[in-house]
Amino acid sequence: MEEENKQPKISQLLEKLQEESWQLELLISGFAIFLVASSFEKIRELIIQVNVIGLGYGDNELIKIPVIILLSAWLFLLINLIFHVILRGFWIAAIGLRYVSGDINFEALRLAPIFDRYLKKRLPSFDLFIEKLEKICSVVFAFTFIIIFMFISIGLFFVAITLLQNGLNSILPKLMAESLADKIKFGIGIVIFCCAFIYFIDFLTLSRVKRIKWFSGIYYPIYRVFSLITLSFLYRSLYYNLIDEKFGRRVGLLIFPYVLFILTFVSMKVDSYKYFPARNSSSEIKHEHYLDELTEHDIVDEVNIPSKYVDSDFLEIFIPYKERHDKAIEHLCPDLKPDKTLGIKFSILILSNDLKPSPVDSLLQCVSNLHQVFLNDSLYQQTEYHFYKHPHHAENGLISVLDISHLERGKHILKVNTANLISRKNQQDSIAFYVNANFPFWKE
Repeated sequence: MEEENKQPKISQLLEKLQEESWQLELLISGFAIFLVASSFEKIRELIIQVNVIGLGYGDNELIKIPVIILLSAWLFLLINLIFHVILRGFWIAAIGLRYVSGDINFEALRLAPIFDRYLKKRLPSFDLFIEKLEKICSVVFAFTFIIIFMFISIGLFFVAITLLQNGLNSILPKLMAESLADKIKFGIGIVIFCCAFIYFIDFLTLSRVKRIKWFSGIYYPIYRVFSLITLSFLYRSLYYNLIDEKFGRRVGLLIFPYVLFILTFVSMKVDSYKYFPARNSSSEIKHEHYLDELTEHDIVDEVNIPSKYVDSDFLEIFIPYKERHDKAIEHLCPDLKPDKTLGIKFSILILSNDLKPSPVDSLLQCVSNLHQVFLNDSLYQQTEYHFYKHPHHAENGLISVLDISHLERGKHILKVNTANLISRKNQQDSIAFYVNANFPFWKE
C-alpha cells in the first residue's frame, strides 16, 4: 500500500520537473557551452601529447582511439548545445508571440482563396507548433548523449578488435603454420565483421532485428556479447525510452544521417587552385622540416633543422625516433638489450628494472647506424649523434651538428636516409635504406 502511494508522488514530481525543466536546460546549456568551448585548448594539448607518444609506440591506433572519441564527443556536444539554446530561444519567442496575438487568424489576413486553402492545410495551429518545438527541445539532450555513447561504443569495439588482432598475431604463429594462421585470422575477422554489422544495423533501425522471431535465438548471444564490449547497457534505458513512441522513433532514425552530415560538413574544404599539385613532389618545400615555421600545435615528427636560412657555419639536425625504427635496430644489433619496456608507467610506483640494459654508448652507436646524412648528394662522413629530447613538445630523437663552413653561400640540399627492416615470406629479413627527408636550405 505504501509503494502504491509512493508511485503517484514520484510521477507527480517528475511531471512538475518536466514542466519547469526548460529553465534548468537553458542554464545548463549556457554554462556547458562556455565550459566546452574553453576546453578545446586542453583537448588540443592532449592530442599533441598522444601524437608524440604515438611516434614511438607500436599500437599507434590503439592510443589514438580515446582521443578520437573525446574529440568527437566534444564536437557534437558543442554543436548540439548551441542548437538547443537556439531552439529554446525560438520556443520562448513563440510563446511570447502567442501571448500577444494568440493563434493564427487567417480571416484577418484576407488571403486569396488558393493561398488561404494551402496555408490552412499546411500550417497547424500555433499551439501545436509550440508543442512540437517543446518536444524537440526536450529530446536534444537525450539525442546528444546517445550520439556520444555511440562514439564510445564504436571506439571500444575497435579497441577490442585491435587487442584481439594483436593476441592472435602473437599466439597463432606459435601453434600452427603461418598460412593456416592467416586463414583462421581471416575467418575470425569475417565472423566478427558480420556480427558487428548486424548489431549496428539493429541499433540504426531502432531494434528491428530484435523483432525477427526466427532470428532472435541466433542474434541474442551476439547482442549480449556486443552489449558487454560496447558498454551499451549504460545508455540502454535512454535509447529505448526515446524510441518507444512515434516522435522519439523519428528522432532516433535521424541519428546516423545527422552524424554523417556533421562529419561531412566539418571535413569539407574548398580547393580553388587546380594547377597546384595535391601530391608530394621534390619541388615542394614543406614547413615541417623547419623549426621556426612550426606552430605550438605542431609536433616535430620529421627531420628538422632550425630554419631554411642558415647564418652560421654549423647546422643542427634533429631526427625523431619512431616506432618503426625498433625492428631495424633489433636486426642490426641482435645482442642489444633495450633500455626499458613499452607500456604505461606510474610515477607513484617504484619498480625495479630487471632488463639489465646495454650501456647508453652502445645504444647510441646502434641507433646512429640507422641514418645516413647527405649534403648535396655527398655522404657526410663525420656525423656524430646524441640522444635528444626536443624542447618543442619533448619529442625523442637524435641530434647532430654538422660543420658546413666549407659550403658556399646559396642553396644546398640536405638528405637523410633511414634504415628499414624488409620482411619477406620464406626469405631472410634484410635492411634497406629509404629516403626519410630531402629538402633544401640556404646558407647566408
